Amino acid sequence: MNPINFIPIILATLSLSFASFIKNKNWAIISFIVWLVIFVLTFLVFK
Repeated sequence: MNPINFIPIILATLSLSFASFIKNKNWAIISFIVWLVIFVLTFLVFK
């Protein structure tokens, strides 16, 4: 699987995190950490 395929998913997750941040800051922080972990793992796997 190509890392480029994950770009739309990353953008969607970031937009959801931003929308959540307006309503609930704790949930936004959690979702951002999860996104960051997934991004790092994806980068390491497909390097």
